[in-house]
Amino acid sequence: MKRGKIIFTAVYILALAASVLAAATSVEVTGETDKTQASLGDVIRYTLTVKRQGDMSQSPSVNMPSFEGFRVQGTYSNSMMNFINGAASATNQQIVDLIAVKSGEITIAPARVKFLDQSTKQYSVVQTKPITITVGSGRRHAAAAAVDTPIPQPTPAQQLQTPVESDIHTIKYSAYMDLSELLPYIILAIIFILAVYFIWKRIMKKPEIKTVVLEEDYRKEALRMIKKSADILKNGDIKGYYSDIYEAIRWFLTRRFKDSFEELTTLEILKRLDEKKGRGKDIEAASIVMKECDLVKFADYKPAEKDTREIAEAAERLITDFK
Repeated sequence: MKRGKIIFTAVYILALAASVLAAATSVEVTGETDKTQASLGDVIRYTLTVKRQGDMSQSPSVNMPSFEGFRVQGTYSNSMMNFINGAASATNQQIVDLIAVKSGEITIAPARVKFLDQSTKQYSVVQTKPITITVGSGRRHAAAAAVDTPIPQPTPAQQLQTPVESDIHTIKYSAYMDLSELLPYIILAIIFILAVYFIWKRIMKKPEIKTVVLEEDYRKEALRMIKKSADILKNGDIKGYYSDIYEAIRWFLTRRFKDSFEELTTLEILKRLDEKKGRGKDIEAASIVMKECDLVKFADYKPAEKDTREIAEAAERLITDFK
C-alpha cells in the first residue's frame, strides 16, 4: 500500500512536469528607472522586470548592466508565480538602488536575458532599451539633502507597484492559484526548510560579539580615532580622511549596541538604528555625517578646508551626545 502511494505521487509529479514543459515559452523584459534627472549623491531606483509564460523548468539567465557612473547602494528581488486554467506564468523583479557619482549624461546599458524556448529547443536573447540619466553636479548641501532622509525598504507589494516615468507601462495581472496542483512542491519545500533549520541549529552558531571595552572607554577610543584621522588629511588624502571618520562612527555604533554594523551600507545602518529605537535626533545626526562621508568617498565632490574641519567636529558631537 505504501509503495503504491509513492508510485502514484511520482506519476503525478511527472505528469504535472510534462504538462508544464509542453507549453510554449514567451519572455517579456522591461528595464526602467524612477527618475531620469538627478544630482550627485541622489538615489535612483532601477527595476528589471522579467515576465515569462509557458515552460518553468529552466530559469532565464539574466545579465544586469554594469551601472557605470553609479554606485550600487542596495539590491532587492521579488518573484511571483501564477497558475491560471493550467497555464503557468511567472514575474521576477530585480531592483537596484544606485547613487549618482558622476555628472553628465550617463547611460545605463541594456540588460540581457537568455532563455530556452521549449517549442523550438533553441536559446533566445531579449534585452531592454538603454536608459539615459542626466546627472547635474549640484552643490554639496543640495546633494546631501537629497539623500538625507533614509529610504524605507519596500514591501513586496510596493516593489511590484514602483512609480515610474509616464512613458513606462505598468504590467497588471490577476492571480489565481490552485493549491492542489502545487501540493507536492509545497510538501517538498517544507521538508527542505525543516532540514536546513535543524542543520543550522546544530552546526551554524552565530558568534557572540564580546565587548571588553567600557562605555566611556569606547567613546574615548572612537574620539581618538577621529583625531588620529587628521594625520591622513595632512598628507593630502581627503578620501582616506573621510573614510576613517566614517569607520570611527561605525566602530562606535557596534560597541554601543553590541551588534555588528560591519559590511552594512549607510542606508542599512540607519535602518538598523531605527529598528533599535534610537533617539530621532541621534539617527538624524548620524545620517548627516555618514552621507556627507559617502559623497566624498564615492562622488566627484571635493570639500573645502572649512568642510573638513566641520565634518570632524560633527562626528565628535555625534559620538559624545549619542544616547
